[in-house]
Amino acid sequence: MVAAPAPAGLAGRSLAVAAGLVADALVGEPPARWHPVAGFGRVMGAVERAGYRDRRRAGIAYAAAGTALAAGAGLLAARGG
Repeated sequence: MVAAPAPAGLAGRSLAVAAGLVADALVGEPPARWHPVAGFGRVMGAVERAGYRDRRRAGIAYAAAGTALAAGAGLLAARGG
């Protein structure tokens, strides 16, 4: 797996920021139903409702589940789907 090279230096980062601002101005944010951060929040809310206990071990499991979910999503995004 080879990632595409990132634009180099300040000029590349500035171009990426400008492209993001233009895209946001043209398209805007997706509705909450489709927004990835809102989806993550819904999933983690369900995990918390299912497994909440006032115990340290449950909190560790909750944090591990959130970390695994975010890492898995990042790996899928890096692979292109």
